[in-house]
Amino acid sequence: MLFLMTSILFGALSIFAINSKTDFSSWGKPLFITMIVVFIASLINIFILQSPIMHVIITAGILLLFSVMTIYDTQNIANGAYDSPVDAAVSLYINFLNMFTAMLQLLGIFSKDD
Repeated sequence: MLFLMTSILFGALSIFAINSKTDFSSWGKPLFITMIVVFIASLINIFILQSPIMHVIITAGILLLFSVMTIYDTQNIANGAYDSPVDAAVSLYINFLNMFTAMLQLLGIFSKDD
């Protein structure tokens, strides 16, 4: 069920990126900076804070980040920004995988019985 939800979200974001008139090609640096900030926040939460609420916020941020990265990468693929089809496929696969694992974590957190 979760795989289907992720697939629908991924497909909708890709269709949006292809049909959008907005140019998302300049979003690369801000997305990379956001990824570094989320990574550092994750490390701080793992080793220092150990807060379940912060984990939920970070996981939601990861889901949002890789959703926007799906739009960015899909539009770059449509515009021919990748040298190789393998690079393009790997970037989309990483986006899909991270979205799927973030959704797994969020639903796993919210479905705990204890």
